[in-house]
Amino acid sequence: MKRISLFFILLFSLGGLSATYAQSLDAYVAAADTSFKKKDYYSALKYYEIASEIQDNEDPAIMYKYAEAARLINAYTTADSAYQSVLDLNAAEAYPLTLFWLANMKQSLGKYQQAKALYERFITESPLAEGYYLQVAERAADESEWAMEMLEN
Repeated sequence: MKRISLFFILLFSLGGLSATYAQSLDAYVAAADTSFKKKDYYSALKYYEIASEIQDNEDPAIMYKYAEAARLINAYTTADSAYQSVLDLNAAEAYPLTLFWLANMKQSLGKYQQAKALYERFITESPLAEGYYLQVAERAADESEWAMEMLEN
């Protein structure tokens, strides 16, 4: 009888933990979204970071927002990694600027060959590759090519 009681106590306490877990995830995401709207990108980055860790970096919406916050405070390495995670989660269709911003992060980090390839991929694959973003991507691909040539000399 004691074992059955212990089993039910353990079962209900774990159920309560999962509810607390979900609530804390929602609270972190809400705090991050609020900070982002207030243009407090550093705080948003920290909250999204915690939320992404809770989700084991498996939620593309959180990872994309995390990448955006990192990009907006010039944390290029962090943004690069987060945008790559969005691609790895096969969520680029839901976030069509992922390739563009990942290429931009690669370029900012001096990874010109990767940047050029990603800009070219954005130009050929993205539905947003028109107008402003198309012009910027074409120019940035050319700039990456120029930078690679300058590094060779």
